[in-house]
Amino acid sequence: MAMTRQLRALALGVAAAAALQLAPVPAAAQTIDVMRSAGRGIERALRSQIGQALRPTLEVRNAYDDPPKAMAVAPDGSHLAVVTPDGRLRVFDLVEGTQVLGGRGSGFEAVAIGGAGRPVIVLRSDGGVVAAERWGTAPGQALRLSGRASAVAVSRSSAYVGMASGAVEIFDAVSLERRAGVPATGEAVTAIATDPAGDFALVGDEDGEIRVISETGWVGAVAGTSGDEITALVHVVGPLFAAGTEDGELAFIDASSAKVLLTWDGHDDEITGIVGLGNRIASADEDGEVRFWDGQGRAAAEVRSDWEGGVTGLGVVASAGLQRVVVAGPNDAIHLVDPQSARPLLSLFVTRNGWGAVDERGRFDGDAGALQDIAWRAGKLRLPVENLSARYFEPGLLVKHLTARAEFLTPAREAVSQRMFPPPVVAMDVVSEPGAAGQPIVLEIEAESGSAREISEIRLYHNGKRVPDAAIRDGGSSGRTRSVTATVAALPGENRLVAVARGWEDIDSVPVEEVVETPRSGAAQSLRITSVGIDRYAGRALRLNYAVADAKAVADQLARRGGAIFAGVDAELLLDKKASRKGIDDALGRLASTQASDVAVIFLAGHARTVGAEWYFLPRELSDLKNDGEVRRLGISGRALADALTGIPAQRVLLVVDACQSGAVLGSFESYGQRRALQELKNRTGVTVIAATRADQLAPEYQSLGHGLLTYVFLEGMRSGGGGLRADLAPRDGSLTAAELKAYVEARAPELAGELNARISEQQGPRGDFSQRVPVTPVGVVLGADFALAR
Repeated sequence: MAMTRQLRALALGVAAAAALQLAPVPAAAQTIDVMRSAGRGIERALRSQIGQALRPTLEVRNAYDDPPKAMAVAPDGSHLAVVTPDGRLRVFDLVEGTQVLGGRGSGFEAVAIGGAGRPVIVLRSDGGVVAAERWGTAPGQALRLSGRASAVAVSRSSAYVGMASGAVEIFDAVSLERRAGVPATGEAVTAIATDPAGDFALVGDEDGEIRVISETGWVGAVAGTSGDEITALVHVVGPLFAAGTEDGELAFIDASSAKVLLTWDGHDDEITGIVGLGNRIASADEDGEVRFWDGQGRAAAEVRSDWEGGVTGLGVVASAGLQRVVVAGPNDAIHLVDPQSARPLLSLFVTRNGWGAVDERGRFDGDAGALQDIAWRAGKLRLPVENLSARYFEPGLLVKHLTARAEFLTPAREAVSQRMFPPPVVAMDVVSEPGAAGQPIVLEIEAESGSAREISEIRLYHNGKRVPDAAIRDGGSSGRTRSVTATVAALPGENRLVAVARGWEDIDSVPVEEVVETPRSGAAQSLRITSVGIDRYAGRALRLNYAVADAKAVADQLARRGGAIFAGVDAELLLDKKASRKGIDDALGRLASTQASDVAVIFLAGHARTVGAEWYFLPRELSDLKNDGEVRRLGISGRALADALTGIPAQRVLLVVDACQSGAVLGSFESYGQRRALQELKNRTGVTVIAATRADQLAPEYQSLGHGLLTYVFLEGMRSGGGGLRADLAPRDGSLTAAELKAYVEARAPELAGELNARISEQQGPRGDFSQRVPVTPVGVVLGADFALAR
């Protein structure tokens, strides 16, 4: 019998699905096989660091080799637009803390963004201009220009496009209709800055000249310019603007008198960005220096960091008196800096796979694509940030560093970069092998702590799903070591067993894995659906519009589509009165009759809340969403739900949560608490979780959907389109899996939210804002082997 042991440096989280798949043994195999890997070198490397405090550094894989080409912040601070090194457009919602437009287009070189997050005007490398008017739709029409564009700027009312000929074209910022034009000068426009209202702009060129141009086309020259190429311009306060040049000179300009008031040598290198900070400014150069200046041109502070590389863009976000400077370029990332202390607070990494943010204490947030790329590195140890989820996963991290009264959910008592003890080292052996499927696999698991603290927990996952504690017998602790014995029933085919231990600061170990193969069987598989929808809560103010319709539609669609895969489909609906606390508990209990080969889907639509560190799904008896005691007494906690899911015999379980947290009664950070709670639920159970915060039930745009946003997208993914089911994309093989549905929801839900936001804006008039934005925070996880749901 071939035997190998494999220790994989993986996060046991959203990245695990792809990492834990090995080639299956052919169905005809008739022997029992235990496979381990030969990763002794990794184990020795970890053991050599036991007890040693480490000072790790961040490592980002699949990162771009160059910094972002360009960056812009909306005047109202609502959105951040980034042009990646490969010329694609990414847009981030700075109110929700998520990416709302990812990887759009190609060949972009520069970007400008208007009020309320739109329009985004992107300059192509060939001098063409494209306007993306709303998130989730194709970019708008190309603006009709008189020549090759070289610079762009957008205010609340006007869009200014500078040309290589020196001409300037002026457009309405909403309708994109041409307003006026300014004749060519023969010197290319290199920088543009608008006043907040958009009534006029300052335009600089490659010959060092600066002009004042009104939105109607009036032109005035600024006296006293340096003659060096203008590389950066920004509005500061009132009529005051600031300019930077290619030789590092800075200047204050009075637009009302069209005169240069003050010049000074600010940098040794070309200035690549300037932002106004009330009566101060910040400037940056191509060597990566960021400096702060008072209104007299005197140095106030300088950012001190270990950044490498130049600055390619500078912006500022101001909210309720709090300012943050946004710096693009150093370390090929985007950074938030506190202008008062000149201290970096957070780094935003835009990778080829997605985005992730890590702050100065090691808290992190991001999407599934990027978080698998970001890890802490110390010598031979590479620990993905997701292994630190219990203490450092902070949903909404980007928003919280832009908010004066941020409510951090994670303790993060220790800054990871300053001190981290190694995670536990885990060893696992198969001590009793099954003779056939159904017989026991007995495992011995031992974990050694990487610090003076004892091992707090050892978790075992069988084909991705957590093994109940009842199947694990504690073998005791001795100093830094802890051992357990686990017994699981072998399934036909592959039995993938993964053990993880939790140590110092609740950091998860590098997983250790054993694979036991038994002969495959043709046992029939069934699909069990438990679908809960609650519109009629006891409290009339809490009543919803679409939860019942959602529960019915999901059960019906899964039953119809799953009929082509499963030998039997059983759907149980719990609507309104039936969705009491006892009714839901009993329905989850009935899933105990499932078989290991079955698939179970649990759908929950209704109200949910986080109280303290715990998340609760709320049954129909609830009368007061703001009453913490009632929520705790009646609600089904995340821990209770985790226990129920772990106890379900079915090895393949999908949990879908479309939970409403009404903006009328809850604080703005409630949805982040839900994201964190559901992430921890996934870690506890190993089941697939797809969830999103439902918008307020009174939001008018939902009338056009007839469903909650996540539910609508979930159902849309199972509809026919493009020669198959819409979400059947990776690969497009006619079989729709849980992982494909998760990916579809994550990509499509923010897009649809953008379309709905645009409709609201249109209903409010051509200059409407996004004050009624739809909060969408999808959390999708597939842990272990993927599984088919529909065909």
